[in-house]
Amino acid sequence: MANEDKKAKRLKKWHQKWWGIIFLLLLSMGLLYIGTFIYQFIILVEAQAQINLQNPDFSSSVSIGTDSRSFIETKDDPFLGQEKADIVIVEFSDF
Repeated sequence: MANEDKKAKRLKKWHQKWWGIIFLLLLSMGLLYIGTFIYQFIILVEAQAQINLQNPDFSSSVSIGTDSRSFIETKDDPFLGQEKADIVIVEFSDF
């Protein structure tokens, strides 16, 4: 009887063994996570497209090649360095 139990354990397929079940659970959780990420990304892209369709002036004013510095800065903003610097680092923070 003991030999038959050992043979039955050896004859189990990989997905019937404990490590196969754990592997399948982890794989399904990973696929669910990736699917959720892709779904959220698609929703974000569609929302951005709707915003661009509703307000085309906003997307053209912030595009590369325009003066985005005037879009961000105001006259009373403190700064360090040259007034007409080539690279501007803007930090938004909250306390």
